[in-house]
Amino acid sequence: MKTPWKTEKWFTSPWNFEQEVASGFQFPPANQIKIHDITLRDGEQQARYFYTFEDKIRIAKALADAGVHRIESRDAGGFEK
Repeated sequence: MKTPWKTEKWFTSPWNFEQEVASGFQFPPANQIKIHDITLRDGEQQARYFYTFEDKIRIAKALADAGVHRIESRDAGGFEK
């Protein structure tokens, strides 16, 4: 079975590829799509896991290089350097 939702580089929910779901997709032209990433905010909400300051900078740079329009991080009060 072909699995377009999973490669060595990325994973998304297989439900996104179900005909019942995908038939309702109505996307604007690619140059009008804006990407909002919450990796730096929600990524640390897992038990016993945190990003170092260097991790956050590296991740933010990679997301910016990938063309992400908005990168959301934890609030400054929860940030430890």
